[in-house]
Order: sequence, then structure tokens, then C-alpha cells
Amino acid sequence: MIIDFKYHIASLVAVFLALGIGILIGSTMLGSNSIVETQKQLTNNLNQQMQVLREQNKAVEMRSNNLETNNHILNEFGENVLPVLVENRLLGQKIAIIQTNNLALPNNLKTVLQTAGAKINSVTNIMDDFDISDDKLLPDTLNITPDEDRHNIVQSLSQAVAQGILLGQNTDVINSLVEKGFIKIEGTYGLPVNAVIIIGGSKDNQTVKLADIDFPIIKYFSDSNINIYGVEESDIVYSYMKDYQKKNITTVDNINTIPGQLALVLAMQGRPGNYGIKETAKSLLPPLGVAENAAK
Repeated sequence: MIIDFKYHIASLVAVFLALGIGILIGSTMLGSNSIVETQKQLTNNLNQQMQVLREQNKAVEMRSNNLETNNHILNEFGENVLPVLVENRLLGQKIAIIQTNNLALPNNLKTVLQTAGAKINSVTNIMDDFDISDDKLLPDTLNITPDEDRHNIVQSLSQAVAQGILLGQNTDVINSLVEKGFIKIEGTYGLPVNAVIIIGGSKDNQTVKLADIDFPIIKYFSDSNINIYGVEESDIVYSYMKDYQKKNITTVDNINTIPGQLALVLAMQGRPGNYGIKETAKSLLPPLGVAENAAK
């Protein structure tokens, strides 16, 4: 347990003040020798407590420094070992990445997938959860009527993006979405893909639109017999893992970490499951070893 050293010092100062006031008041009632003796005993006790607190605080600081050093060593070890563990495990796989939470792509994810031999055909980032509060921003190509239900509009946009990724369709709609800032795209749409990685989770409850964005995308690729992997970062506030798992897809809840990235590669190699560190995970990692490549 970490000790609040400042709190204890303040408490001891308060005790000293109370002691001084007590001595001042008691001096009119007791003999001077009795007062001095009592003062010495209390002072010695307080000094001993202060010394104990100093030693405990020093021990906590040393433990904290050791943990920080060990954590740095483990991270450095993982960064060096991960490329060896994933090398060529995903040869032949062609991947599309879709991020639905408007956050930065997890660190090193693309590098790890490429080291594993996969080709990333496209990366799509859905911005601001398809915020359609301003009707003027909606692409004219969607032929949206003013009284159209907002949920239906967002679901239509999500499906249009999914179709564009897989088949290269809806070019006018996709271009309009990019132009108006609804999505950002890297790579090329319409190329064959073996797997789709959907990155969810949210840090704001107002941006959770699973039913309108994530679920239509998952359904489209599932109906197209494309393997889907739902992932999120370990420190995300609103987790999507339980909802993703209801759609019977593989999940990884700590994709921003080395174990999470290894788990994803192993899962994509042919070890489906629910991996990570949260209560929705069944285990940290899939079984290690050689598995048949899952590319179709």
C-alpha cells in the first residue's frame, strides 16, 4: 500500500500543536517536572513515528522504481521478441482495417501485421461516428429525404463503406464521405480481402453507435464469408467486447499491447477465440505453436 507521506506529516504537525496547547494549559495545573517528562515522552513517540514513516516511504519509492525498471525491461524484451514470434504467420492474408472510434490507430499494429506477412489493402477511419447533425454535409448521392430516420441513415452509410471496401462499389458515395470529412482512407478499396479487423471501443458514451455502425459492418462481412476480428485498446472506457462476442467473432481487448498484437496474429492464423485481459476474455493468448495459415 502506498503511504501518503504528506498526510501523515500534517497529522503529526497537528499533534505537536495540540501538545503545545495542552502543555500551555496544563502548566497552570501541574508541576513543571511532570510537564517536562510528559513532553519528552510524547516527543520521542512522535519522532519514532516520523522515522518509521520515512523508512516506509523510502521502501515504497524503491519498490516503485524497481517496478518501473522491470516494466521497461519487459517492454523492450517484448518489442524484440514479437517480430520473431509473428514472422510469416500471415503469409497470403489480405486485410482491411476499419476503425469506428475516431481514435489513433494502435501503435505498431500495421507494422506487426506486415511483419507477419499480411498485406494491408486499406485502412478506414470513421470520423465522429458519422455525425449527421448537419444535413448539408450528407452526400447527395445517398438520396436522403429530410424525414429519413437518423439511425437508418448511419446504417446505410456504414453498409456503403463496407461494400466499397470489399467490392469497390459506391464510389460516388465513398468519395463524398471522404470529401465531407466523414471518413479517412488509406490504401485501395475493391481489392480481395481474407480478413477484416474492426477497431472499436469508445472513450465517450455519446459516441457509442454499435447498432448503427459496427453491427452493420460486421453483418456485411460475415454474410460475405470474410473473417472478422474485433479489437480495442486495454484502457478504453466503454468496451465493445461483449457486444462483438454476441456476433460470434474473435475478439482481442488489449490490441495496444504486445500480448494483444501477438494474440491477434495467432487468432488470424487459425485460432479463433476471445483474448486479452478483461473479464470478457477467455485467455491472454491462443495456444502457441504452428497452425495452418487461415488465408482463403
